[in-house]
This record gives sequence, C-alpha cells and structure tokens, in this order.
Amino acid sequence: MQTELIIATYNKPRHLAAVLASVMAQEMRPDAVCFADDGSSEATRDVIESFARTAPMPSRHVWHPDDGFQKNRILNSAIRSSEADYLLFLDDDCFVPPSHVARHLRKSAPGRFVVGSVIRLTPERTARILDEPNVTWNGCRPDDWKPKGLNQALKSCGAGERIGGWLERVTPARARWKGGNSSAYRADILKVDGFNESLGYGGEDKELGIRLNKIGMMGVQAKYSAPIFHLDHERDYVDATVMKQNREAIQRARRGQL
Repeated sequence: MQTELIIATYNKPRHLAAVLASVMAQEMRPDAVCFADDGSSEATRDVIESFARTAPMPSRHVWHPDDGFQKNRILNSAIRSSEADYLLFLDDDCFVPPSHVARHLRKSAPGRFVVGSVIRLTPERTARILDEPNVTWNGCRPDDWKPKGLNQALKSCGAGERIGGWLERVTPARARWKGGNSSAYRADILKVDGFNESLGYGGEDKELGIRLNKIGMMGVQAKYSAPIFHLDHERDYVDATVMKQNREAIQRARRGQL
C-alpha cells in the first residue's frame, strides 16, 4: 500500500517548517508528501523546496493562485492527482508526535476513515516550537510540555494499542472528519467526489465526513492514539457569514441533500 501525506498550507512558512520537522521524525514515514498550497507566496515555496532537496521521500507541490480561502479546491487537486492508495491529511499548523503516521495506518481499512484529536498550544509554547522544532518526545508529548486538565492528559498519554484502543472504543465522542488530523483510502474519498469546493472556512472538513457516513463509511477514533499539537496563529480569514452558510450546508448533508 502506497501512502501519501497531504499537507494543506497557506502563507505560514515558519509553522510549515516546524510541522515538517515533526514529519521527518516519524517512526514510520509516508511514502510521499504532497503540499496542497492555497496560493502561498515565495516564502512558503522556499520551505517546500528546501524540504524536497533533503527529504528521503518524494514530494510534490500542488499550487493555485491566491483567490481567498479555497482550501477545499486545492485539496481536491491534490487528491485527484495523487497516485497513492492511502492519504493522510495534516494542516500546516499541526505538529505531530513520532508515532502519528504509524498509528493512523494501524487503524486504516477500506470503508473507514481515521480521526485523531487536537491539543491546542498557547502562543508562548508555539513560539518555542517555531524557534526550535526538533523537540524531544516523551511518548506523545514534547518532554517539557505539561498537559492542562484530564482531557489533554489522556490525549497525550501515549497509551499503548491495548489501552488506547479501549479508551477509543468507550469514548462517547463520534469520529468526525478533522481536516488537520484524518486519513482514508483515496478511492473512498473519491466516491463522494472529495471536498465540497463551495465551502469556505468553518466546518468545511466536517461536511466531508458526513457525506462519507452517508455512503456507509465509518469514522474510527484515534483520539488517544494520534493527537496533533495545534500551533497558535491568527485567523484573519474567519467570516461569520461564511460560517453560517457552512452550517447550513452541513445540515443539508445530514439530511442527505447532497
């Protein structure tokens, strides 16, 4: 099975460089990396080209001109042009533990998608990772990072397959597609024609998961197996009107009005 990691990116070169440092530290690396670039400028291209020169796996850069938030459109371009069997999705603000790829793949199967969890970092901790992304890990935690509360502690505990699997089976939370931490077989994603390109920012990833559910695909939790650490940043693309439209689209998808 050929695997490809698709990283959605837009004008966050320092964040992207940090994410790529965590990708290079994977215990099981993907067979290829694709950058789904929503119109970034030269600074991001420089990071991608530097990675391509040094990485042991092939990479490719799928880019289109900047036309506002068109993440779903560039992701579909990456999906349709991929030659891999299995696709893992990250965003350029998702810093991952060394076990990330391996744990997604161990849960993978045709007819299902795998969804990990998110731990949000403070601006201060983010700044430290951006300055020095080659961190030492203690299981699923950077070794000098302390979880806040039980939720973060469980997500980052690095539980073994047996304990983590049990926690994921008993969790009441449904596995909903997360754009920055999900994976699936490419053929299954293409059965629903990929992402909805009419949607802007805000729930656009969740909408894909609902349509996958509608064709019988099951979301599988990797909440305690595959957390990502979300690097803090501003969101100047957030638009309340667009988010309301997306919520309406999600409701239509739930009713099967595709």
